Amino acid sequence: MKIDFNKKDDLNAQISISIENEDYSGKLENELRNYQKKSNLKGFRKGKTPKSMIRKMYGKSLLADIVNQKIQEELGGYLKDNEIEFLGQPIPSEDQTLINFDPNSKQSYDFTFDLGLTPDFEINGIETPFKYYDAIITDEDIETEWERYRKQKGERVDVEENFEDNDYITFNAVELENGEVKPKGLETTISILVSVVDDQEVKDKILSAKKGDKIQFNVNTLEKERSEEYVRKYILKLGEEEMDRDYNPEFEGEIVEVKRVVPAEVNEEFITSVFGEEIKTEEEAKDSIKKEIKSYYDSQADAILFRDIQNKIMEESEIHLPDAFLKRWIEFNNDKLGPEEVAKEYENYFADNLRWTLIRNKLVKKHEIEVQPEDIHNEMRTRVMRYAGGYNLGEDFINQTVQRLMQDQKQVEDAYEEILSSMVFDTLKDDVELDKEEIEQDKLMEIIQDLKSKNQGPGTDEEE
Repeated sequence: MKIDFNKKDDLNAQISISIENEDYSGKLENELRNYQKKSNLKGFRKGKTPKSMIRKMYGKSLLADIVNQKIQEELGGYLKDNEIEFLGQPIPSEDQTLINFDPNSKQSYDFTFDLGLTPDFEINGIETPFKYYDAIITDEDIETEWERYRKQKGERVDVEENFEDNDYITFNAVELENGEVKPKGLETTISILVSVVDDQEVKDKILSAKKGDKIQFNVNTLEKERSEEYVRKYILKLGEEEMDRDYNPEFEGEIVEVKRVVPAEVNEEFITSVFGEEIKTEEEAKDSIKKEIKSYYDSQADAILFRDIQNKIMEESEIHLPDAFLKRWIEFNNDKLGPEEVAKEYENYFADNLRWTLIRNKLVKKHEIEVQPEDIHNEMRTRVMRYAGGYNLGEDFINQTVQRLMQDQKQVEDAYEEILSSMVFDTLKDDVELDKEEIEQDKLMEIIQDLKSKNQGPGTDEEE
C-alpha cells in the first residue's frame, strides 16, 4: 500500500492511496470461503457451491467493501499518525476515475481524495473593554418577591365585601338586550382577578360592591386587548359548536363568590418550606431572594456580554476557510441539496458557525478546558429539577431519571456541548476587561428584548 500526501496550499491538500493486491486478496479469499460454506443454491449440496460461482456472484461487491474499508482505516490512521488537522472528511477528487472492481484480477486500485485543512489563525478582539450590565436589586424588588412567596403559601378565604385588587371574583352572568335579560341569551360563569379588569368604571363598581350585587359590563372589553376568539373560548366558555354564535357583548353579572389569598404567617415553618432547612430567619430568606434575583439578571447580562464577545472575536479574527472544498463536502454528504442550495446554506449559516467552532476549539486547547463526567451528570440533574418546576420529585425518582438520560447519547452530547460552551464563555469573561454599568432591571430587559427583536439577542447565535 502506498499513501502520498500533497499539500496544495495552506487550506487544501490531496491524498493519493494505492491499494495493492496483497492488501485485499487474503481477506477477499476468506470472505468467499465463508460465503461458500453458507451457500445453499439449487442444484448443489449446502456449502458445496463452486467457488468460481461464488466469486462471480459476490466477488465484485465483496471486493468493493473490503477496499473501501481498507481505505477508511488507512486514511484515518495516516491523518492521526501525522497529526494533520482537517475539516470535514476526505472526499473523492473531481478527477477521480470510476473504479471497476474485478475479483479475478490482481491489480492495484488507485484513489485520490481532496482534503480541507484547518486554517492557522490568531484570536483577536478581546483586548478592549466590554460593557457589562450590573442589575440593581432594590429592597422593593425583594419585598415583592417575598410577598409572592407568602401568597403562594397563603390560605384562600371567602370575602363578602371591601374587595381588593388581588381578589378573585366569580360572576353568574347573563346576556342583556336593551338593558334587560335577553330571552334565550347566553348564561355563563365568569371568574376574573380584579386587577386585570380593564374598564376602570367597572373595576370601581366591583371594588365598592359586596357579594350578591349585580354589575353590568362589556365582555369584549372586560380584560385588556383580548381577541374575540379568546372572549368566546375563555370568558364566555362557548363550545366548538357555538364558537360562531352571535351575542350581545353587554352582560350583567351577579357576584356569587370572592376569594382572597391571605399571605402565610411568617414563621420558621413557612421559611423552611420555601427556602429549605438551611435557612431559618426572615433576614436569611430575604438574602436568598436577593441572590436569586441577582443571579437571574446576571445570567441575562452574561448572555449580552457573551454575544458581544463572540461578535467582536468573529469580526476581528481573520479566518480563511477552504470554501470550494467545504461546499463540495456538504453536497457530497447531502444529495438532497444542489449547488445553489449549498452555496446559500454555506454563506448564511455554515461558514460562520464553523469559524466559531474553530475559535472555540482553540480556546478549549489554550485554556485546557475539559468537561468531566460529573459535569454532565450534574447538568442532567439540573435539567430534571428545572423540568420539575419546583415540585419535590424525591431523590429516587430524580436519580433514576438522571441515569436514564445518561444512557441517551443525544442527551449526553447536547449536555456536553452546552457545558463546554458555558466553560469557554466563563473563561473569556475572566480574560476580558469589564466596563460595569449599573442598570435598573426593566432597562436591562428592554435591551434584551430590543436585541431579540433584531435577531441579535442572547441565544440567537447558533454553533456548529
